[in-house]
Amino acid sequence: MAKVIVTVAPTGGMASKAQNHNLPTQPAEIADSVHKSWKEGAAIAALHARRPDDEATCNDGIYRDINRRIRERCDIILNNSTGGGSSGDMLVPRPDGLFESSFEERLKGCEAGAEMATFDGMTFADVHGGREILVVTTPSRCETLAKRMQERGIKPEWEVFGPSTSSRT
Repeated sequence: MAKVIVTVAPTGGMASKAQNHNLPTQPAEIADSVHKSWKEGAAIAALHARRPDDEATCNDGIYRDINRRIRERCDIILNNSTGGGSSGDMLVPRPDGLFESSFEERLKGCEAGAEMATFDGMTFADVHGGREILVVTTPSRCETLAKRMQERGIKPEWEVFGPSTSSRT
């Protein structure tokens, strides 16, 4: 018999309340959505944090708040993003007009007590909100991310992206 593991991603890295006012972006909203999904059988919560203005972040304090609120209600596996998203704290403007996803910010996804975290072990480019964004994960950055996860007992979720799956919003 096959076993199925259901993962719920209530927020995602790019969506915003401007696109759907029902999107859970704040800690209490995310925790409520995850709890409802857990009651329906979800086993893993793939989490993306947002600042109070709904912009993306990997702020470990915000992740801790989300994780604590979920833990108080259920025992679903917590999987914090180390990709973060395509806005807010995650983006650093470059002199060439492109934006780069902040590696230092991404590492904060490992600091909030989750059992899992995303491991984006490659460099890729994306387009979001009219911005061209580079997500640079060199071999040395992969090593840093892997060591951070290992030191904290975090299981990596290997994420693989291809050119045909990048967004164009």
